[in-house]
Amino acid sequence: MTHPVNVYAALGGHQVLRCAVELFSERLLDDPAVAGHFGAKDNGAWRRHQLEVLAAAVGGPQRNSAASTVAAPGAKCLTVGEFNRVLGHLSAALAEVGADERAIRDVIEAASQTRDLIVIAPESTHNAHLERTPL
Repeated sequence: MTHPVNVYAALGGHQVLRCAVELFSERLLDDPAVAGHFGAKDNGAWRRHQLEVLAAAVGGPQRNSAASTVAAPGAKCLTVGEFNRVLGHLSAALAEVGADERAIRDVIEAASQTRDLIVIAPESTHNAHLERTPL
């Protein structure tokens, strides 16, 4: 799905997205239900990757073309419920930086397109504890 550049602009561009990613990261690390997936990767490289993926997803400049097409290492590790929690944290972070409802909806829709890259298949959830690695 392609998003017009005005979604990127409506969000306030790279600086606002950078702030949203910082808040998003803090929310993930503060949530015991998902923090274990992200703690080991809470560093500048992970945040830059998330910023590039979000910017590309909403029509902003693609500084690293691979960022928008490649899942993070160890990706398939979240359950559907955990993925939805992550989207909730992203939505809340965007709201906190002042994004309007339409822009938030567009970003969440774009982020939802990664579900198949990140979510463990339902039939494999009984072995999820063996397959999980932090994102």
